[in-house]
Amino acid sequence: MTRQGRRGLCLSALAGFLGLAACTYVSPGVGFNTVLGYRSLGRDIERFYRQRAWERNATCPMPRIDAILAATVIEETEDEIVALVRYSWRDETRLDNDNRGGIRGRGGGGRCRGIDERRFTLEKLDGDVRVVAMSGPQRPNPIPR
Repeated sequence: MTRQGRRGLCLSALAGFLGLAACTYVSPGVGFNTVLGYRSLGRDIERFYRQRAWERNATCPMPRIDAILAATVIEETEDEIVALVRYSWRDETRLDNDNRGGIRGRGGGGRCRGIDERRFTLEKLDGDVRVVAMSGPQRPNPIPR
C-alpha cells in the first residue's frame, strides 16, 4: 500500500471514530431514562407540558415533547430547583397524515414542530422532585390527566 493510501485509510478511520464519538455524546443533564439525575423526571416534564403548553402563539394548541435534549439547573434552593430544559416538540393535530408537512388545521405544516426551551420549577420531595410550574405560553385550563 502506498503512503498516500495509508494516509487516506487513517483519515477514514479517524472520521469513523469521530462519528461514533458524536453518536455517544449525552447532552448535559440528560441520560438514559433520567433528567438531572431523577429517574422519572423526563416523563413528568413531558406530562406537565402536554397538559398545559401551547406553541406558536396558540396556533399549535396540542404540542407534545418528542425528546428532552438538555437540562441545566439554573437555580436551586432547599425546597426547589429551577431548570432550563431544551426539547423538541410537535403538534400531531396540525400535521398531515402523509408526513409531507401540509396543513390539516390552522397553523399546521412545518410550523407545528420545533426545538425550544422552557424553565421548569421542581419541588423537592424526600430525595425526589415533582414539576410544579413552567414558563412559556400555556392554556388557561390544563387538560386533566
